[in-house]
Amino acid sequence: MSPQSLTLSGYQYAYPSVIKLSASIVFTKDDQAYATPDEVKVGLTQDEVIAKLGLPNARTETAWSYRVGDGLRFQLLFEDGRVRFISLIKTD
Repeated sequence: MSPQSLTLSGYQYAYPSVIKLSASIVFTKDDQAYATPDEVKVGLTQDEVIAKLGLPNARTETAWSYRVGDGLRFQLLFEDGRVRFISLIKTD
């Protein structure tokens, strides 16, 4: 079974570095293909994120959240001060 087609208990792996859950998509790899138009991607430091996006709408020590629009949230999860995961979450 290839990673492109694996579905297990609500998790769907569209690509080896992208995980699709029922209401969110998580990007796990430092790859320019998964960067935002502002060049936000896995591997950036917290200071680099602030320089590109400004301060988040909500934040904890390990998770920052930006409101993208009605029903969609953009979240950055940090490990050792660097973006480890990026997720898009449907909030409806």
